[in-house]
Amino acid sequence: CAFIIALKLDINKANTLLASAGYILSPSIDFDRIILKSIKRKNYDIDSINEALYAQGLSCLGTK
Repeated sequence: CAFIIALKLDINKANTLLASAGYILSPSIDFDRIILKSIKRKNYDIDSINEALYAQGLSCLGTK
């Protein structure tokens, strides 16, 4: 997902990239929902995305 943000991909391109790895962003998963919301709002600022993830107790982008 960090790669998607770095490349500033739209939803379609993000899902195409993830699908090639057998994954898709799901609106029913909290982490994915934050990523989807950021992409839809064209917010590609990794710090603000990580703040939103951290606030929900989720792993930040660029960490394991």
